Amino acid sequence: MHCWSPGFASHGPDANSPAYDDIIQARSGIAALNADGDDAPRFLRSIVCDKVVGLHLALAIAAALVHRLRTGEGQSIEVPMLETMTSFMMAEHLAGHTMVPAQGEIGYQRLMSANRRPFKTADGYMAIMPYSTKQWVRFLTLVEEDQLAASDWIRDGAARSHRIDELYELIARVAPSRTNEQWLDALGSHDVPCAVVNSLQEIFADDQLAATGILQTMDDAELGSLRYLQPGFFSDAAQPVAPRRAPHLGEHGREILAELGVADAEIQRLIADRVVGDSAE
Repeated sequence: MHCWSPGFASHGPDANSPAYDDIIQARSGIAALNADGDDAPRFLRSIVCDKVVGLHLALAIAAALVHRLRTGEGQSIEVPMLETMTSFMMAEHLAGHTMVPAQGEIGYQRLMSANRRPFKTADGYMAIMPYSTKQWVRFLTLVEEDQLAASDWIRDGAARSHRIDELYELIARVAPSRTNEQWLDALGSHDVPCAVVNSLQEIFADDQLAATGILQTMDDAELGSLRYLQPGFFSDAAQPVAPRRAPHLGEHGREILAELGVADAEIQRLIADRVVGDSAE
C-alpha cells in the first residue's frame, strides 16, 4: 500500500506546482469566505489545510487497511491538498448550486450572514446561537420579544432561515445588555447554546479542557519542561503512552529499519548514502 499527498491532483494541469497552506486557502475559497469588513480576503490564522488534509490522509489509510483486510489487495492512494480542501469547503457551500440549473445562491445562507459573528457583550464577546425553533422561541422570550417569538415565520424553519440575518442583528443589539457571566446563566437556564469567546491564553483555563486534560506538561532531559497536547479523541481501549518530544532528524532511523527487517549492513549503506538520517552523526 502506498499513500501520498501532493498539493494538486496528479492528473491535473497544476500537478507539479508548489503548494503551501496559504496557497490552498486562497484557491479553495477559504480566504475569500474569511474576508474582512471591506471584502478583502484573509487567511485563517491556522495551518488549517495542512491539518485537515492530514486527517483525510489518516482516514484514507484506515479505509485502505480495512479494504486490504477484507480482500488482501493493496492500493495506491492520493490525497491532494486542493481537491481535498475544495471538497471539504464546498460540502455545505454548494447550497443552491447543488441543482443544475441552480435553484438559489451559492454559499450556505446562515454562514454567509453579515451578522453571524461573536457578539459583543457588556464585558467581552459571546457566541450566542439559538438554532432550533424551540431555542429561538426561548431566546426571544428571554429578551422580551414575545410578539416576535409568537410569529409564524419564527416557527417555520425555512422562513426563519431566509431571514436569519435579521435575527442575528437582533442578538447583536441585545447582547451588550448583559455580561458574559449573566448571559451564560440566562441562556443556560433556557437551554440556548452559547459560549464565551476564549483568547488563546484563556484556553489554558477553560473548565472543560482542564477537566479532560487535553493540555499537559512533560519533562524532557534535553529541553526541560514542555507543554503538549493530548489527542482530541478518547478510547476506552487505548493504552497510555508516555509522552516524548519530537525526534531529531534520523534519530530513530536505525530502529525503524531494523524493525522492518533491514540488515545492519544495508542500514549503514543507506545512512552513508544519506538516504536516511542518523542522529549519531
